[in-house]
Amino acid sequence: MLLLAFCLGFVSTIIVSTRTQPTTRRKIMADDVIRVEVLGTPRILKNGVETSFSRKRVRALLFYLATELKPVPRTTLAWLFWPDKSPQVASRNLSIHLSYLKNALSEDAVISSQGTIALTEDVESDARDYFAFANNPNRNGDHNPLGLFRGPFLDGFSIKDADPFDQWVSSEAQQWRNRSIDAALERSFDLEIQKRYTDALATIERAISENEIREDLYRRAMSIMEKAGMRAQVGELYRELTTRLNDELGLPPSIQTVECYQSIIGSNDSFTAHVKKSGQRALKEKDMPFIDRQERVDRALAAPNGSFVLVTGETGIGKTRFLKELPRQTDERRIVVKFTQQTREIPFGGLIDSIKGLTTASDWPKIALRAQRIMGDEQWGRLRCLIPSIDINVERPASTFGLSTSQIQETIENFFRVLGADCHLLFMCDDIHYADAASLKVLSRAINDQTFLSARFIATFNPIIPAPRTMALFNELQRKGILIRIELTKISDERMMDILLFFFPDIDEQTARKLITLADGNPFLMKTIIQGLDSGYTEFSGKASLQNLFEYTFKSLTTDAALIATLLAVHNAPCDAELFGALCENGTGEALFDELSSTGIAARDGSGRIVLLNKRMQEFLVSRLARDSRRLESAHFRLAQTMDALYGHASSNMQDIAICRHYSLSTQPQKCGPYAAKAGDYLLQIDEIEAAIKYYKLAVKHLEGPEKLDASLILYINMIHLGKTYEADLYLQSAISIAQAMGRDDYALTFEAARKLNGVPENEEVRAGVIPCYKKALDPEIRASLLKAEQLATCNGASPLLISYILGFLSSWYMIVGDFDSSIECLNRIVGLSLCQIPTTNTSSGLSLFFSALVTLISLMKEGPNPRIFDLVKLAEESFEETPIRSFSSSSEGIKSMLAYIMGNKEEGDRMTEKAIALLETGHNEPMHAAMLATKGMLQHKSNPAQAYLANHEAYRIAKRIGANYSLIRSLIGLVVTSPTKQEAATYLAELRELAGSIGDANLYERIAHCAAAVNAKGE
Repeated sequence: MLLLAFCLGFVSTIIVSTRTQPTTRRKIMADDVIRVEVLGTPRILKNGVETSFSRKRVRALLFYLATELKPVPRTTLAWLFWPDKSPQVASRNLSIHLSYLKNALSEDAVISSQGTIALTEDVESDARDYFAFANNPNRNGDHNPLGLFRGPFLDGFSIKDADPFDQWVSSEAQQWRNRSIDAALERSFDLEIQKRYTDALATIERAISENEIREDLYRRAMSIMEKAGMRAQVGELYRELTTRLNDELGLPPSIQTVECYQSIIGSNDSFTAHVKKSGQRALKEKDMPFIDRQERVDRALAAPNGSFVLVTGETGIGKTRFLKELPRQTDERRIVVKFTQQTREIPFGGLIDSIKGLTTASDWPKIALRAQRIMGDEQWGRLRCLIPSIDINVERPASTFGLSTSQIQETIENFFRVLGADCHLLFMCDDIHYADAASLKVLSRAINDQTFLSARFIATFNPIIPAPRTMALFNELQRKGILIRIELTKISDERMMDILLFFFPDIDEQTARKLITLADGNPFLMKTIIQGLDSGYTEFSGKASLQNLFEYTFKSLTTDAALIATLLAVHNAPCDAELFGALCENGTGEALFDELSSTGIAARDGSGRIVLLNKRMQEFLVSRLARDSRRLESAHFRLAQTMDALYGHASSNMQDIAICRHYSLSTQPQKCGPYAAKAGDYLLQIDEIEAAIKYYKLAVKHLEGPEKLDASLILYINMIHLGKTYEADLYLQSAISIAQAMGRDDYALTFEAARKLNGVPENEEVRAGVIPCYKKALDPEIRASLLKAEQLATCNGASPLLISYILGFLSSWYMIVGDFDSSIECLNRIVGLSLCQIPTTNTSSGLSLFFSALVTLISLMKEGPNPRIFDLVKLAEESFEETPIRSFSSSSEGIKSMLAYIMGNKEEGDRMTEKAIALLETGHNEPMHAAMLATKGMLQHKSNPAQAYLANHEAYRIAKRIGANYSLIRSLIGLVVTSPTKQEAATYLAELRELAGSIGDANLYERIAHCAAAVNAKGE
């Protein structure tokens, strides 16, 4: 990595949205009848005669347009077919292929405008025929789209170097397979009405061959067999289904399937008869009476503002139910913060979700308008970036960009401050043992600083789950005397009897006592027992009673519902409605949710997400699936694929963490590589370097080719940034070996040069943005290797990231040896290279190089001076206006302060400098901290010499401890100038002379001469 600027560092990305333009319609020539068939081996028919094109991408373009049946943005098509090309090249390629397509078909067959491309409605296609039938309310049984399906979608068709197109084909193939099954199911009813049972059965068997575990197809087949007098074959088909369900899912057939089978062949099964007789009714959580907890609720609500109420107890004892009861007994506005095992890995995850939950409130528009007015456009823009759904103006899309941890924290804190300005707030934090460090920091400040926010805090905590960071917060609150503990203990047998009699007033006492003993004072277990009784389960005996009850509840589900419940358990986090709908095929999401809700397995939380209601059921479902590790891995793979299709194409975001996790635990862990890199990139955006390193290690393990080497380079740079030199060298050595084996000497030479350069002490300061103040001789082989690496990288078509890093290392080398002109040339090329990239494809590391190069250019030219500096300042200001500046361990305020000084706004520069230093004090980049303090001393030595002296002294202390010679020299010069006495100034001057002598640079002696003059001018 290189550089940062005069006073800071790494920043974030710009996402540019594209808008499509309306199309104009034209008529196809009447002489030509063009038909495109994609449902099977793809075919192109012109006037009834099959034809083809020699260019495969031209055919692919036609197949895509014939399937989408709507205007498609040119940018989408360019990315779809040429994802590895620049936008300009991809757009040019698209225009060429579009011209080929028009020539092959007809000029009027394609509608193209500046923004979109589409086929005219006169171009026939089997996809268009299918939707025309499906949308026709007057269709009859003689016309069915089943005949359109000749095989899998685009069977056997693919193109090279176009992964997005292949992914689209895979996604469409699944959807068309489901449509073919639905068409077969509907056709079977038409044939049955006509008493064509053989044809109806053949149609259903064709559908079963497409999905061998879909139970409604088997029930349909058994029904047809019964009417066709084939009852003997029903048993064989049922056994076939049972075997397949057990092999694939480890599940028995659903109750509906068992009932269908038994109704056809007859049954003496008393269990089935009992289930059919008892039926099921929906037992909602709100139906459960709230018993034996009121005194504790009163105590929690009586806690004063600024206190922290900690509700503890074992799993299932009713902690979450306790929280849900509180809002019913107070008028305070509640902030519900739900922490989970997954949010533990996502900074601010629980707090962001809590704000999402507020958007469902009836008065949200009023809250949003007020918050936007008070917070201002910049703060509100940040919040919209984190949560696009908060904006009541849906016509204005939220920008997408990276934010530093400090910016996110500041934004969330300000929002809560605005929210609590006109009403009392009640923070309810469920499962705080899963809280991430960033969320705990916000909560800690809110609790400890009542001038920041006046609110009450109530949290649930399971003491058996390790949570050292959370425990540290509790210890701090305990010392301050503001922690109030409320322990939820087991409910008495008398109160448990009240709960049981509430639902079953006629139950006999012996049975009731047996069930109460089994529940053992745990309200969740009693709720589970009641749900079992409500469903007809009565076998409560023995040690495995509860396990058997879970099994019974699970077996009562349909196959689809059982599968979704299992996936929710494996996901182990709240499931967004969009993801839940994608997991449920054929639009059955609401029906499946109702089934899971009625059995007490799942519910919606305050943000509309689907969650499992209890931990024990989740553990039961996962352990049940884990009996066969292959099935558990398959569940992870299903989740990963579904999330991949929904979120995978977006720029780096927190969903990449979940996708990476599921892929890594799936049957194909190697697929986690790209998402590990994206997760690392996202974590770098929000300044979580330690977590980013973890994911980049995973990326290096699973990626192949140049992507593996790019990830290795980013991993190395960030490990060096945190001082993990030994481990970084191990990864670098491995990367060099891999690069040499691949014949990629451009990477190998870059890695070798980077290692040598990082062995130079001054390089660490240059990376931190410090401008060298003396020349040092370096090994010329480093420069030669980098120049050779750049030449090879250009010939190999290497990634822009590699070329930018090579230029960054070269710039550092030139700066250290004192060749600022060559350094400026490298920096200019980095800026130009980044500006030529697609904004949405640039990584955090690439963008950090761009912004640090830009600001370092400004710093170097400022010392020049150079007339071009104001052009660069304008470019920087425009970039910073749209994109909040991200830094790894510093703040955007440092860069802003420098720009303010350059533009002559000293007051604003001083303010931003103080803010930057305050943030650097909490970080881990000491070279940058020392440089910033020395800069403050230099800028204030005339206007405020006392403050300048203190800043120089602190910079001197840090720089001397870490061996940062550039900052040490600057701070010593500052101390000579600002020391209050001549004797003290002379002492620092002597140390400066000694340091200059050890360095041996002639330019330093000129500075020392000026310092000596300043000492002589001082009074005693």
